[in-house]
Amino acid sequence: MQLRSFFSRKGRSDVADVVTRTQDPSTTRSSDAPQPPILRRTAGGFSTINRALPGRADWDSWFAHHGVDPLTDEDPGGGGGGGFMMQRGRFVANIGGSGQGYRRESAEKEATLGGGLGYIDAGYIVLRNRHLRIFPLIGSGGLGSGASIIDRSSLDDAHREEESIGTAAAEFHIGLGIDFMLPMGRRRLVLGVRLGYRLVNLELNRDPARSFDPNANGFFWRSIIGFEAAPRPSKGPKSPN
Repeated sequence: MQLRSFFSRKGRSDVADVVTRTQDPSTTRSSDAPQPPILRRTAGGFSTINRALPGRADWDSWFAHHGVDPLTDEDPGGGGGGGFMMQRGRFVANIGGSGQGYRRESAEKEATLGGGLGYIDAGYIVLRNRHLRIFPLIGSGGLGSGASIIDRSSLDDAHREEESIGTAAAEFHIGLGIDFMLPMGRRRLVLGVRLGYRLVNLELNRDPARSFDPNANGFFWRSIIGFEAAPRPSKGPKSPN
């Protein structure tokens, strides 16, 4: 009788332990915790991290021809860029632009170089999760730049010699977009890169004597950083009192 009573108590204890461990929230796996939803409809803004001035070799050659060392990023000046990005389901779009300008002065000459570009990209997402989206893209844009050299050796401002040149073109490109995303509730930080190839370069210069074809065809890349946010859920109609 005592032996049966011992086993009976032990059996009930084992069952209780199993029930307790099952109900204890500390024993649940972290993977069972609810995950934030994948945002499929967002809009936001971004800043351009890197900027490029098409036709750099031509600019350098032009400055050297006029006895001036080519302007670089080390000269006084700077620039910036940014734009708007959005996602609707698997479709994405970026609209942006950037610009920059540099100047160098000496007792004899003053040299300037500046330019900018704008573009619009559209793509379709082929791979997507909470932290990554990859999409092929197509796009088009326009660019324009100008440079000048002023001879300051003359004391008469009215007779100072100035040389200038400019360029403008429209372009069409294809490429690949890769965005790394850090979810923050209904917002997310986006760090992206665009790798592409310019297929068409349509020269728009009006004065051939003072311009050149920027020859923007070829590979390009740009990187961006920004924030996207999902629209707030619309509130339903209020129930009548």
